Amino acid sequence: MNGTHNMQCRNVLEVAVNHGHGNKKRRKSSNEYHRSRHETTALEMAEVKEENEHLRIMVEQLTNSVEELTLKYNHNKGIVEELKEQLDNTKLRVLELEVDLFFMSGDLHEKSLSEKNLKAKLDELSTRLKKANDTEHNRKAAAKRQVLNAFQWEESSAKPVVLRAVYSFWEASSGPMLEVEDFGN
Repeated sequence: MNGTHNMQCRNVLEVAVNHGHGNKKRRKSSNEYHRSRHETTALEMAEVKEENEHLRIMVEQLTNSVEELTLKYNHNKGIVEELKEQLDNTKLRVLELEVDLFFMSGDLHEKSLSEKNLKAKLDELSTRLKKANDTEHNRKAAAKRQVLNAFQWEESSAKPVVLRAVYSFWEASSGPMLEVEDFGN
């Protein structure tokens, strides 16, 4: 800027000299103008330098802020990527659990049906056992009555051991007879 300013000053001086034909008064005012212009330019340059310094400081601060924000962004980006990976893993685990739940509900349904079937069989066997027990009890009671009637005994007066032996014999002889051929098989 000094070079441009100096050239302007020379041009102004030449014009003043050429127009004034060496007039001292004009030279003086031209010198004063030049000096005044130089001082003004020096002040303007100082202001520009100060403004440039202020702008440089602001640019430096903004650069530091951008660097800090970049660091934070990169850090947060890493955290977001980790969270995304965890989310993806969680989604996969949820899908696995849903598949397990689906198969477990199928197994549970099968077990429920199996349990119902087993319960029905148990009920049937319980009913058959009760009938068999009732039949056995009725048969023993009938055998007991028949023995007591056949021998004209009273239960309270007969010996228990003899009664049991006679009941057993009576039951065995009154039940269905096995054929001799079935014995050998």
